[in-house]
Amino acid sequence: MGPCPNCSRHVSLSERVCPFCGTEFGMTRRALVGLAAAAATLAIVPDAHSRVQDVQPEYGVDRPEPEKDGPDAITLLYPGWLAEIGLLNPANSWATRKPGTRVHYACATLRRCNVTLDLAKVADGKISLTVTPAGGDKKERILGRTDGIPKEAKLLDETKETLAIDGTNYACAVKSYEMPGRTFKVWSCADAPFGFAKVESGDETVILVKAKENRKTKAGDYECSVWQSTVGKTTTKMWRCDKVPGLAICVTQTIKDADTTTVELEYFQEGK
Repeated sequence: MGPCPNCSRHVSLSERVCPFCGTEFGMTRRALVGLAAAAATLAIVPDAHSRVQDVQPEYGVDRPEPEKDGPDAITLLYPGWLAEIGLLNPANSWATRKPGTRVHYACATLRRCNVTLDLAKVADGKISLTVTPAGGDKKERILGRTDGIPKEAKLLDETKETLAIDGTNYACAVKSYEMPGRTFKVWSCADAPFGFAKVESGDETVILVKAKENRKTKAGDYECSVWQSTVGKTTTKMWRCDKVPGLAICVTQTIKDADTTTVELEYFQEGK
């Protein structure tokens, strides 16, 4: 096991994608699998006269590199676990667009947060995007569409609750679910943006903080709903609007005792 470089949750080293936040792990992390195996072998063949001070990978094996400063833009813009449970899925908003549709996001503080997303194709219920990060190579990212809570999610409990948010009371059905690898609770409210006002999963809570707020960007002015996510020392604020593919207008992330990173829509062009 080892911590995800974005959300810090412990994930098996054999995983290629973080099941909690959707971060894709590169060769650097997968090289740690070999290190873990080597360490395990040394542990079962102890040497009473010596002590292993450090385990180095073999020549030719990718060595771990220090994590770069700042979060990954795609992970910030598209919180994967929300889409996994059928909420705020960016794929659904891309599905109605034509190939060639492009959105570009910029970050004032960290160049690696600059990223361009191009719609390559829509086929078999899946969205194929070309992701071009600043200073990096193009990659393909596949997004799967969801239509509400997944069928495999087992309903555990159901109650009702009224949430007071920004001066408005939302009457919500509160349902707890369990599915492979995750338990979660959703406050479904008919009058709330995107049909819900709060969701909890593990130690993370995402809640609607404002139903309508105008957000001015270089790409234009957008009427957004504002959401806030809290996990550990990290607070993420998200401005969402269904007028833009991917729903993301702006995301800010603040880690306690550290700087705030802001990723904002800078350019949007419909495909032809």
